[in-house]
Amino acid sequence: MAEVTIEAQAARIDARRLRQQARELKLKAHFEADRARANRLESRPSPWSELRWTQTYETLEQTLVPLP
Repeated sequence: MAEVTIEAQAARIDARRLRQQARELKLKAHFEADRARANRLESRPSPWSELRWTQTYETLEQTLVPLP
């Protein structure tokens, strides 16, 4: 009976550790997705003209933006 209790306790500890790892990975994934989204929306100078461009995939209308 004691061995079952020890195994159950080890399983609980392992489950806690796995839940914590899952939370950390989820947080990292959200952070990386936000960073990638912000990077994609940041305007950059065009190598061919004085226009600035953003790398968006949803619409082409937002690709070129006028300089201020």
